Amino acid sequence: MAARPRFFARDKRRRDHQSAVLQRSSQPDYHGVSMFAIGFAMLFMGTLGGLAARGMLPAVIPVFYAVASIAAAIVYRLDKSAAARNEWRTSEAVLHVMALIGGWPGALVAQQVFRHKSRKLSFRLAFWTTVALNCGALAWLAWMARRYR
Repeated sequence: MAARPRFFARDKRRRDHQSAVLQRSSQPDYHGVSMFAIGFAMLFMGTLGGLAARGMLPAVIPVFYAVASIAAAIVYRLDKSAAARNEWRTSEAVLHVMALIGGWPGALVAQQVFRHKSRKLSFRLAFWTTVALNCGALAWLAWMARRYR
């Protein structure tokens, strides 16, 4: 029995690798979801609810954050599916504005669940800057609301 030339084995490995990559990218993997992201978002939303329940924040604030978070998660999902279909994409500026106005908990979870915009360093740095700005604005709002009661 004649031995097969090495290039056949190399081509088979390449085809197997390409097949595995395509199979992995076509199926979402929710097992690798960062529990930090979900925990951090839940802790933040719970804190907002607690502050509103104690009267330290207007009750509309946690509701606004919840609605903005759901909207941000939906936009991330739509952008991810548009990227997969090579269609029109949502600009990063829109994603950052949504995070800045209060949708960052939903955006943080969506980044992990959908594996979208979670690897690009420049996007992540800008995202965490918007989170810091939003939290700073929220702290200022809480301080002003408490000061003028």
